[in-house]
Amino acid sequence: MSGAIMVTRGTFVPTTATAGAFDFVNPPQTGGIVSSTWTDSINGIVATINGSPTYDSNYGGGINFTEAIPTWVNVPTSRTGTGGYTISMAALVPQSAAHYVPLFCGNTIARAGNYIYSRKWTNFEAGTNASGIIGISLDMGKVAWYDFVYNGTSITVYRNGRLLSSGTLSAANQGWLNPLRFGADESTPGNTMATGALYRMKHQLTALSASEVATQFETVRATYGGGTLAGSLSFPGGVAGTRMLDLTTGFTLGAGSYTVEGWFQLPDFANQYALFGANASAGDSSGMMNLIVSSSTLIFSDKNGGGGSVSYTVPTMSANTWYHYALTRNGTTEALFINGVRCGTSVTNALNYTAATKRIGMSYVRSWPGLMTNMRVVVGSYVYDPQYSYCTVPIGPLTAITNTKYLMLGAVATTDSSGVDTVTNTGSITTSTNKPF
Repeated sequence: MSGAIMVTRGTFVPTTATAGAFDFVNPPQTGGIVSSTWTDSINGIVATINGSPTYDSNYGGGINFTEAIPTWVNVPTSRTGTGGYTISMAALVPQSAAHYVPLFCGNTIARAGNYIYSRKWTNFEAGTNASGIIGISLDMGKVAWYDFVYNGTSITVYRNGRLLSSGTLSAANQGWLNPLRFGADESTPGNTMATGALYRMKHQLTALSASEVATQFETVRATYGGGTLAGSLSFPGGVAGTRMLDLTTGFTLGAGSYTVEGWFQLPDFANQYALFGANASAGDSSGMMNLIVSSSTLIFSDKNGGGGSVSYTVPTMSANTWYHYALTRNGTTEALFINGVRCGTSVTNALNYTAATKRIGMSYVRSWPGLMTNMRVVVGSYVYDPQYSYCTVPIGPLTAITNTKYLMLGAVATTDSSGVDTVTNTGSITTSTNKPF
């Protein structure tokens, strides 16, 4: 690095340094108040922190943003040229702030020009001040790891190692002016990351590839809420009405809000296979939901005994590959997400599922012949808002939150980890070490 150096409290502070790699982890604090400076772990760059914010001890340590305290972090570097690089950050970006929420800004003087910029407003936006090319309907409000990969006129954004979007800027990005600011934008900002939190900021000197982004995320996943599943459940498949898990009470989805989510893997898509549903031979009649993987491009639900169905076209799925699904309804507005991406638009589903679904891995189609794990049923509220185009894919074992009716974590076939139901293994379901994480 080059540039003038001034001495402050015995610490070397580069004031006009050309951007080198940096990685700011766990800000220093005293008595729960964050210090005014934060030193990166690679080149010793000293950032300044405005507002004396409170310290967040979660997720390896971070900075809380509140409406009452204008807070931001200035990294005293600049970057010019159009070569590739990656900005990464771990943050909790609020979902419904009364103002726009800057993640970072490369021009704190005028918020203009082809300098890098990202914010959450009506949509999540990323690009440059002059060309915010990415604008997507994205759920926020959860701690996540973000990667912004810039390379000339291209920008690609990832969350938790998964691609969100990419685009082409109208002109090549110009990097940033000194300082690069996280959590706010202009010199006298009226908008900050309140009420969220910032845990880590990182700059790498190359434009990471998709595989490099995924590999990097695995190194931080455990810090930002990830964990390791015990395993998965292996279902042997077969004709309808056989080889399933039976719930004693089951879950009645009713006419209101719910979220059913989990991970699955299939050996093929040659037949229709049931994630859960009704078993006529066990006396199940009408009113419960069946959820069925119909093909590699179609998933549908229906109300057993007639009454209606809802179909979703999904991105082409491959055999022996893990997929996260989330069927979520808020009132009568419903959506299906696969790997965090909504399948088409949200739809209206006003069906009233009046009976309890008690069978996991079967319905009137063929029984499930693959793997399942990390499955949770929430009834009476929703986990993911169907109005958004993307949801946050879980990065660790799910937990029993409010209104959980069933929770499968893959350790024991007959365990409901929510403690709500009793499970019977009817058909040689076994455990497997094959799991998504």
